[in-house]
Amino acid sequence: MSHSHWTWQQDKFDFKELPDSKEEEYFLFFSNEINLAEQFEAVLEILTLQEELSMGRVILFLNSDLLPDASHQIMAWIDAAGHFSDAICFTHRKNENAMAISKCMERFETMRYPLETYVIGSKKVGALQKILITDPRRITHVFDPPDLLDEDDSPEDDPYLVKLANGKRERPVPSPF
Repeated sequence: MSHSHWTWQQDKFDFKELPDSKEEEYFLFFSNEINLAEQFEAVLEILTLQEELSMGRVILFLNSDLLPDASHQIMAWIDAAGHFSDAICFTHRKNENAMAISKCMERFETMRYPLETYVIGSKKVGALQKILITDPRRITHVFDPPDLLDEDDSPEDDPYLVKLANGKRERPVPSPF
């Protein structure tokens, strides 16, 4: 299977050359150590420059061990990641974090996020086919074709990507990791 590693250079993904490949699907794994909004802006730039590419799904894999004692900053980061996500996969499910997983799932349900949620436990085989289906379920409209958007839904108006005159984001994403 073809693959490439990336580095973060000048607020952009810098990919090492892919060998000649006829792959039709690519997976891009973000870093939790780089600002989330900047990574999404970089993806938008790639999609603009490479018109043959389109966005499939944004899947958030969340280590459930973080949830029971999650700080306000971690919850704000999870909210922002959920804003861009079509699905959340809760990993490392244990009896000790089951209640925290339920609360997190309920939180997104209460906020009316359309994303799907999956609990991936050590004894349960994940529904990979269902997780990877390409129907968008995310709150953000940054990957939607412009002709399908209302005026107030343009990518330039996404609260996590809008920059104020001082260069800061309208709704900053914390970096708790």
